[in-house]
Amino acid sequence: DTQEVTITFEITKATDNVITEIIFEDFVYGTDPTPATVKAKYGADNVRFTIDGEETDFSALELEAGSHTLVATIAGTANYNSATLTKVFNVNKIVVKQSDLPTISGSYVYNGKEQTVSLVGEKDYLTISGDRSGTNAKNYTLTISLKDDTNYEFDTNVVTTLTWTIEKGVNEFTTPLSILSWTYGEAIKNPTAVSKWGTVVFTYTTKAGEFVSVDALSPANAGEYIVTATVVADGSNYDEISESVNFTISKAKVTKPTENSSTFTYNKTEQTYTLTTNSAYTIKNNTRTNAGSQTVIVSLINTTNYEWENGSVDDIAYTFTINKAKLTAPTIKTGTFTYDASVKTFELTGFDETTMSITGNTAKNAGSYTAIVSLKDTDNYEWADEFDGNISWQINKATKDLPTLGNIPYNGKTQKAV
Repeated sequence: DTQEVTITFEITKATDNVITEIIFEDFVYGTDPTPATVKAKYGADNVRFTIDGEETDFSALELEAGSHTLVATIAGTANYNSATLTKVFNVNKIVVKQSDLPTISGSYVYNGKEQTVSLVGEKDYLTISGDRSGTNAKNYTLTISLKDDTNYEFDTNVVTTLTWTIEKGVNEFTTPLSILSWTYGEAIKNPTAVSKWGTVVFTYTTKAGEFVSVDALSPANAGEYIVTATVVADGSNYDEISESVNFTISKAKVTKPTENSSTFTYNKTEQTYTLTTNSAYTIKNNTRTNAGSQTVIVSLINTTNYEWENGSVDDIAYTFTINKAKLTAPTIKTGTFTYDASVKTFELTGFDETTMSITGNTAKNAGSYTAIVSLKDTDNYEWADEFDGNISWQINKATKDLPTLGNIPYNGKTQKAV
């Protein structure tokens, strides 16, 4: 027969758990290390780390350069005992090499002004001290130091000084001498010239070499002149320099006034053919009242120093025309009448007795008539449309109704119809 047997056994808690190794490498300040791991008999995936006694989050680790203590701890469970291991590691300083240091950019020449050296490659962890600015021609020295020597260090053989120099300069015109010629009657044009340093002084002469003062240039006649720019020497820094150029005072060019494009129509008042005015010319014969045409004359005042843009000095003529005023022909107000033994007057709409006259517009007897409308001033007025002045009108014959007769009762006698 089969018998059932019960056997009791126990799994005891392990007591040999141990962390055999902490895997974590030294790293450089400011870089992100690979998170630490451990080798352990049990619980390697349930480890807790502290650095220098503080709970550690390797994703946000901020440690200064130096030696630090990392402790790994596996908490005991019902199945195994706790385990702890300590490791000392280093956060290394950032090594600043020669290639990390700034360098001098550009060259510098004496210009009489303070100049500031330009550095390429300045870093926020470096301090630059010394003469970054200077005026006189000589050597200047800059010293480079670390702002944070706890976490940074210079590599061996790094040179931590920079020397920059302002050289003695050669003066020259950075903007060449120039002067605009001008036209007679205009204000003089000032010359321009800019040197690297020093004060530029301008002098004027004729082509023949005669000195001309600035005040004498303004009223001077047309002709050719010379201006010279000079910067006197400063013996310690630069030599004298000078430049000369020619310029001309030309005849004044006058723009021909543009023809007046307005349309003028007789309006009983004086009208003006308006042109652009200019002190260099006169305008004559440019007013008129009556319809018609006349010539407007524009003349240069001084042909010795003025000319038209095309080089001519002749008078310019414009035609000034005032057109006749256009009047709308009157229209019939009452064109048909019936004879009644009275005089009839033919009336018009739009008839203006100040500018028009009319005949043939009255009659008594029946019939057809023609009224004649005429312009009083044909020199200044004309009809707006084709109109010969003739307007037909009529007086019709009068009509009378026939009498009617009533019935008369018979009375045996001769009777009259009433």
